[in-house]
Amino acid sequence: MAASENELDLSPASLTRFGSLLEGLHNDEKTRGAAAPDEETAKLVREVAAYLGEVLVRDAGGEWREGKTLNATYLAFPGPAQGLKNGELRTYPAKAINAANIAASPWDAILAGVEPRFELLLSMARDERFDEDL
Repeated sequence: MAASENELDLSPASLTRFGSLLEGLHNDEKTRGAAAPDEETAKLVREVAAYLGEVLVRDAGGEWREGKTLNATYLAFPGPAQGLKNGELRTYPAKAINAANIAASPWDAILAGVEPRFELLLSMARDERFDEDL
């Protein structure tokens, strides 16, 4: 994903530009008439997770907790936090957002033809309440 440092500065405001870049990649795939090879898709997912995750770290005070895979890597944010799980309100010492989910959310939106909801990710990271079922 080629972008200059001026276009993407890891600020919440840069997420609009980031979304446009993702939409451009999707449009390129549609123009070619084929999805990117699995290796390219895996690289894109890691890059999306890294960029969005770092914006959340800087904006909401989270920290990376690295796992051996993307699915085992997550962002932790200071707690306590209240979350709904199966309709029940629970209190947690901290909250976490899985890195793979961070990457999947905007890409899934683009594939569905809707604009990514980056403000929802920011809100989840900043807020003391969150819904685990999202």
